[in-house]
Amino acid sequence: MAKKPKLFSALLSFLLHGTRPPISSRVTATAMTESSPHPSSLHHLGRSSHPPMAEKIAAGRTLVLDVDAALLLRSSSSLFPYFMLVALEAGGYLLGLVLLLYPIILSMGRASDVAVRVMAMVAFCGLRASRFRAGRAVLPKWFMEDVAAEGFEAMRMSGAAGGRRVCVTRRLPRVMVEGLLRDYLGTEAVVGKEMKVLWGFYTGLMAEEDEVVLVEEKKIMAEGDDALGFCGSLEFLLHPLSRSCKDIYLATRGDRATWQALPRSKYPKAVVFHDGRLAFRPTAGSTLAMFMWLPFSVALASARLTVALTVPYRYSTPILAATGMSWR
Repeated sequence: MAKKPKLFSALLSFLLHGTRPPISSRVTATAMTESSPHPSSLHHLGRSSHPPMAEKIAAGRTLVLDVDAALLLRSSSSLFPYFMLVALEAGGYLLGLVLLLYPIILSMGRASDVAVRVMAMVAFCGLRASRFRAGRAVLPKWFMEDVAAEGFEAMRMSGAAGGRRVCVTRRLPRVMVEGLLRDYLGTEAVVGKEMKVLWGFYTGLMAEEDEVVLVEEKKIMAEGDDALGFCGSLEFLLHPLSRSCKDIYLATRGDRATWQALPRSKYPKAVVFHDGRLAFRPTAGSTLAMFMWLPFSVALASARLTVALTVPYRYSTPILAATGMSWR
């Protein structure tokens, strides 16, 4: 009986990852750093035994930034609101309802990226690629609220010094974060998994970023630049682009616990908030509350409309006011 869950897990992994197994099933970040040598020099952020990261950034070296753990405050286990925004804004309420199976998705394991791939499949499957505007119109506003001031400062210093900035997202699809990174933070390159497209529609499957990684590696080697890495997790060392970094600075969990969100006054440019279906962060709890309210709201709106059209004005006014309706 124990073989059936393993068989189901293996089949699901094959469908989501293709012939390449997930990284987490091959090796963990800790095992890698202990068993295999890494060409980069790994430094812990804040230790005085190594030159400060700011000095190396000021030298104009290429900065390879870990988006998941060095730029965004929220951990990889809090990616649900971003995928829910894609599902509701670009897809519809039906996709949002399916994505509410979040507890079942989490049962697949937080340590691997299987849960993220399932959420991406639900959110993107069937969307027309040419009309996907959520990545540049809606998501940047919510991403900016999660940008760490420390990660943004590293990018700002690199840009001021004339260095090239390469942002690496290990879990989120590139199409979701590219609008934020290019349009608002001014990064020169974004490396991340691509959403597969078939006949102009997203299939919901994520492809590895092998070609993009090779292009960026060639650029770093051609420039003869000693790239500098900035990450917040040892998982970054598993990314191929980390091997192009001569030095990598790691922000520990204790360091990140003291980080603060970037104040609105320090935004590099004004964030344009496009009208959409949602005006709140769609966490699992708030989204569930919204869907539970929808049937009651439809009934209430129908009742208000009926009263307004059939009841005389002097009587309908207090009745509608009793239901919470007001005029301005």
